[in-house]
Amino acid sequence: MADKYTLAWAEKNWLSILTEQIIAKDKNENKDTSEVKFKNFAYEFLQAHEGQVRDLTLKGYTQDLQKRILPEFGEKRLSQIKPMELKRWQNELKKELSAKRINNIRSVFELILKSAVSNELIDKNPFNSVAKLQNKKTEINPLSLDEVALVLKTANKDFANVLKVAFFTGMRTGELIALRWENIDFKKETIRIDKSIRQGQIQPPKTQNSIRTIPMLPCVKEALLALKQGNNSEWVFAGLNGSHLYEPKSLSKKWANTLKKAGLAHRVFYQTRHTFASIMISKGEDVLWVSQTMGHSDAVITFKRYAKSVENTKQRANFLQHINL
Repeated sequence: MADKYTLAWAEKNWLSILTEQIIAKDKNENKDTSEVKFKNFAYEFLQAHEGQVRDLTLKGYTQDLQKRILPEFGEKRLSQIKPMELKRWQNELKKELSAKRINNIRSVFELILKSAVSNELIDKNPFNSVAKLQNKKTEINPLSLDEVALVLKTANKDFANVLKVAFFTGMRTGELIALRWENIDFKKETIRIDKSIRQGQIQPPKTQNSIRTIPMLPCVKEALLALKQGNNSEWVFAGLNGSHLYEPKSLSKKWANTLKKAGLAHRVFYQTRHTFASIMISKGEDVLWVSQTMGHSDAVITFKRYAKSVENTKQRANFLQHINL
């Protein structure tokens, strides 16, 4: 118990004592927040979002964090991450990734730092001073019908059948890879599209319009029947072990090699979808039919995107019913 002399001293100096305690407390709090490592807070951020976003989205966040962000910033304290470092990080990623891909990774990083600001761990988000990369949209660069015929002639037999399905259904790459035999109705000559593969997982398509039943054109039916021979897998495009024959990267590589062998300029595999729309519209097929087949939400989107392919003709050209490829 303090004696009367100690109490008298404390009463006289209470203001300085209180001030020192406040300063000491502030120093300790600042020390605690400034020493929070980025990786620790990042994983807390991901845990907080479990159940709030789609499993595939959360998986993508985690993969981008572990592969592209933590190796550079994981051990840094939140307060140490500066705009100049972020600019350099973006520039390094440009050596191997597209601007769109980098901006997607950046968005995860930016969300984590924004959350750190909200939790008063840092004063401001350093990304506020770092501009996003310019994202140039992939140019629509379809093949002509003659070029399609050349590619099919150049490709080996099995891959040519894969390409026929891609060229003459307008399916997205992920939809094509996720196609099962249960979705193929040879009697009704239809294909049901209700799944897509993204980041290695089979998922429903992103939009309701993408779930659709499309017609099986004669050349597509012929290709599917050929692919069905000796295929006991559930997948239409299956490998020897019954799994997917083509993952996006291997599919793109085979496509690139085929284009090169045919002497054609390189295009991404997704141009097979653009090729379908371009050929159909240029030959007079109804835009609404093309739009529904491709899974667009609105025929206006289809028309605007492929307006250059529209010819001044009212005749509906069902030329693919008779084409021999």
